[in-house]
Amino acid sequence: MAKPTTRFRSTLLLSVVALLACVPVASVAGSTSSTEPTSQSLHSDQHDVQAKRQLRSYSWEVVDADDNTTEERALEKFTTPVKNLAEKVKLKMTSDNQQATNKLFEKLNLGAVKSNVFESPQFQTWTTKVTKAYKKKPELGELAMVATLRANHDDDVVAGMITAAKDVSDTKTLADKLEEALLKTWAKDDETVDAVFKLLKLDQVKENLLQSPSLSIWAAYVTKLGKNADELLFAELKARYKTDEALASMLVSAKETSKTHLIAKRLEEIQLQNWLKDGKTAGDAFKILELNKDGNLFENTALITWVGYVRKLDKERSDKMMFAVLQAHFSDKDLARKIIVAKANSKTEGVAEGLELAQVKDWITKGMTTDKVFKILGLDNEGEKLLESPALRTLMTYFEELDRPRKTELLFSALKSRYDEAVLTTMIRTAMKSTSTRSLAQGLQGQLWLSNKVSADEAFKLLKLEREGTGILESPNLRIWISYVAKLSKNNKYDSTVINKLETSFGGDMKLARVLYSPDVKTNGVNVQILKEMQFKDWAYNKGVDPRELSKKKEFDLLEGKDLEHREA
Repeated sequence: MAKPTTRFRSTLLLSVVALLACVPVASVAGSTSSTEPTSQSLHSDQHDVQAKRQLRSYSWEVVDADDNTTEERALEKFTTPVKNLAEKVKLKMTSDNQQATNKLFEKLNLGAVKSNVFESPQFQTWTTKVTKAYKKKPELGELAMVATLRANHDDDVVAGMITAAKDVSDTKTLADKLEEALLKTWAKDDETVDAVFKLLKLDQVKENLLQSPSLSIWAAYVTKLGKNADELLFAELKARYKTDEALASMLVSAKETSKTHLIAKRLEEIQLQNWLKDGKTAGDAFKILELNKDGNLFENTALITWVGYVRKLDKERSDKMMFAVLQAHFSDKDLARKIIVAKANSKTEGVAEGLELAQVKDWITKGMTTDKVFKILGLDNEGEKLLESPALRTLMTYFEELDRPRKTELLFSALKSRYDEAVLTTMIRTAMKSTSTRSLAQGLQGQLWLSNKVSADEAFKLLKLEREGTGILESPNLRIWISYVAKLSKNNKYDSTVINKLETSFGGDMKLARVLYSPDVKTNGVNVQILKEMQFKDWAYNKGVDPRELSKKKEFDLLEGKDLEHREA
């Protein structure tokens, strides 16, 4: 028999293709053991793929078609009508692929699963079989699953399922993939941002829009389109809430919820930038945030928003600007006490300290007296517990701004005018027991001795330092005594009182020197280097001893002679 001509081959192939377009898929698929090539699936994209479907289980197997016959190669030379006919065949096969995915969904009765859909056994069976069917092109399988889900549920329900599944570790990976497929589907359908907003029924959410599970998917779609989701969402919220006050209040509340904290913070930043553009003052923002209506100012979560805005206005002058606004709403007494309470809270401590300093400077500018400050802070009512009062720190800030070097002296003067010596002594002793007030109490003790003209020797005995012997360096009272002696001898830089007492305690200058230069020397808050300097000056200026000669003596073998020579130089 003669070989068929090229025209005959082409005509024959065209007839086969035309028949395939009309034959049901079940007929085309035939037996699963057949090696005959079947029609091409749409989901195979640019690769020639053969699909076999087992109707009972609705599972698909995608197989590469490696053998290209002469007829298949000749297909490339077909005219446009023939190519269009082939595309119709391809579309029909694709439709059947999707139908198989849909039917399996129905067979497993997945539409009846109302909660935790992705975790249900039926859903896992469905996704496993569909994924296997599209193993060469998994992204097409994901698109098919999304199409089925959308055919059975509204988009907002599908989005809710996906969002819920993303919170579960076992289903998160699949949920991420289906979310991406959903976004691609919308993009392919040229859905606008507004259209998707409505598809997800976000336009119907009356309250707590930021808590809607579908919102994150909408934001992801907006971002996919290359737009700013936060800006668009803020515009939507601004239109809904009508006033700056209402919108600001909602955002402040949303920041307190873990699920909405981040997005609320971003939206709030947009709002603050808008306020800056509109020229809103610190006072304007204070009213918008309704801080003027709240007596518990520092407990109001909106305070942090206000502080952030004022710092954007002028970071260097923010404390002064905030104080000016607060001063218009609260009396000195009320504001001072609110600040004191706020300093005890780690969340507001930093802001409160800045406001405290601004208020103290304002008092000084106004020429406010110590008596007036005492009354504002309520310290007149503290009695013997005054040194334990939280308000005392504000008073000390006031004295520091007046005259920092004399702050303890100023405090002592104020206390002495209010308490007799017995009460004052008791207050100081009580304060010595607390680590938070010990340093202040030590300073006040020195001021009390100075007031009574107590000598260095008397103070030494009052502190019972003569009983310490060689353990004197580790006594907590030594530091108090040295500080007091420094006040007594402030005009004599070569005073030898401290060194002489220490040398007596250790049995001589060389024994004291060995201890001071020992690497194992221990003290209780006393600077050893300062004691070394004191002894050096005593040798050089009070006793007329040349340290270089001293270092040659046998008794000095354990000392660092070079250190002394270095000081002399």
